[in-house]
Amino acid sequence: MLYSCVSCDAAVVPPKRARTREEKLQRNIATHPLLPPCRDCLRRCWEKVAEEQRKLIWQSFWKLEKHGRDIFVYSSIEVSEPAGFKPDAVHNRAYVIAYKLTDAMGRQHRVCRTFFLATLGYKATASYVNELVRKTPIGSPVPVPDGCGRFGPPSSIDRDGIIAHIRSFNPFLPHYRRSHAPKRLYLPPELSIRFMVNDYNDRNPRATVSYNTYRREVNKLNISFARLSKEECELCKTLSLSHSKILGTRNCIEDCEACARQREHDELKMEARKVYQEDGEHFSEDLIVRSVDMQKVIMLPLMPGVKSTNFTKRVLVFHETFAPVGKYKAATPTLSYLWHEGIAGRGAEDISSAFIHALREDRDKSHIVYFTDNCSSQNKNWILFSQLASLINSDEVSAETITLKFLEAGHTFMSADSIHADVEKRMKAMKDICDFNDFQNCVQHHNIRAIALKCTDFYRLQSRKSIAKLKRARVQISEMRVVQFRRREHSLFYKIRHSDEEFTTVDFLLTKCKLPMELKTSHDGDRGIPPAKKRRILKNLVPLMPTTRAQFWHDIATNENVKDLLSETEDETDEMR
Repeated sequence: MLYSCVSCDAAVVPPKRARTREEKLQRNIATHPLLPPCRDCLRRCWEKVAEEQRKLIWQSFWKLEKHGRDIFVYSSIEVSEPAGFKPDAVHNRAYVIAYKLTDAMGRQHRVCRTFFLATLGYKATASYVNELVRKTPIGSPVPVPDGCGRFGPPSSIDRDGIIAHIRSFNPFLPHYRRSHAPKRLYLPPELSIRFMVNDYNDRNPRATVSYNTYRREVNKLNISFARLSKEECELCKTLSLSHSKILGTRNCIEDCEACARQREHDELKMEARKVYQEDGEHFSEDLIVRSVDMQKVIMLPLMPGVKSTNFTKRVLVFHETFAPVGKYKAATPTLSYLWHEGIAGRGAEDISSAFIHALREDRDKSHIVYFTDNCSSQNKNWILFSQLASLINSDEVSAETITLKFLEAGHTFMSADSIHADVEKRMKAMKDICDFNDFQNCVQHHNIRAIALKCTDFYRLQSRKSIAKLKRARVQISEMRVVQFRRREHSLFYKIRHSDEEFTTVDFLLTKCKLPMELKTSHDGDRGIPPAKKRRILKNLVPLMPTTRAQFWHDIATNENVKDLLSETEDETDEMR
């Protein structure tokens, strides 16, 4: 088929796809040519509007954009209630449409539906006018524009602008990197993609984007709104997606490697959970059993009703919890150690310092058992192991054994998680948490001691492991599920499985290492935060909080040489694992 031009009869070879305005015009003309008028109409429409005038109307109509054509049609019709309308009738016509066209003298004439549509290039059976009337609200002077072309083609979307807008919400790293979520970033759970899309479109009214387009960019940046405590075990999730289950058993080929890994994983999970429950139920006066974990990322100030908090980099707060397990809950308080990034960081030496303070609180116990997860930057590293070997051989504690028991990855729910859930509930009830004292009051509760650490409470700790000794022993820290330190022993005792009856001994300390080691304060003063972060908080958020909370933000220390922990990759922790 050849297209014909509006101004002449020259034939034009059509392109494969209409892209420009002229190409779209040619396409519309080819698909909607001027049709013959009615010939047996009682209104004798062909006598009212001449053929030359019909051609001019047709040409002018198809030069308009889509919304312009809708406005022309809507202004050329009258919609009214049908005669003899009965409100209670079932089969009433909803409306009656009267069609009008203008002659060469500018006078309007009523014409029939067939003549009107044929003049515009539509067949008499076309539903164009009825659809236009149906979607236009009653009483509206103009029809509602459709959504076609509202967001533009994908190639015209400013993806760099979307990414910059997403990053303006300051996605952060979790306190630790899990094996199944490397480089994963998180946003506060009170945010949502819908809120972010609406904010972007409000700021860019001429370049709005759809929800799906924005969501795809969020996914590309590997950003999640999920709470870390609710993440699923990767191994269990992978197997459930790749294997069907029939009557509780997996329908799989024999000797399936995935099923074998899953069975071993299930056994280790059940062994760890059984030991956790048994230790909690076996109460003894000279024994203490606790679970240890750090609460998910918390940022201050926390002001959910203030939009500016979403675009302002705030201060990270750390909450390391040592919660009693089972029957020990009634007689033993929970120890909650609190600090913020202006005081110290979240590296292995900072977490190990919190362990030292907790062990000092339990100094009168003969045996100390801590259940933890497998986070290598917090609970399973040679810095912590070196300090535990030193502490148990000192006079600061009277313990004969200190034992760390690691729960299976992906199944680490502990009593500490229950404490964190209660803290989050109190945070929601409190709403605005403007400074560090507000957060400390939120954590402090019945049978929970909220202990704020100062810079002098953190120590300069180092790993004292001997790489040569560990290579000869052929032991990997990742394989250990139980680790024990004993008084008058410089070696480490470990188990590969919780069900193993005997410990394996490994001499891991440097030969020149003398126990106990001297503890030196790691900071001459507060760590401090970047000056730019403090300036933004003072400018954007402090004016919106009570004046009694402003002093904390004026006094917080700054340091131009410290890293912003919101974007720190923590790659430096790999060497200590």
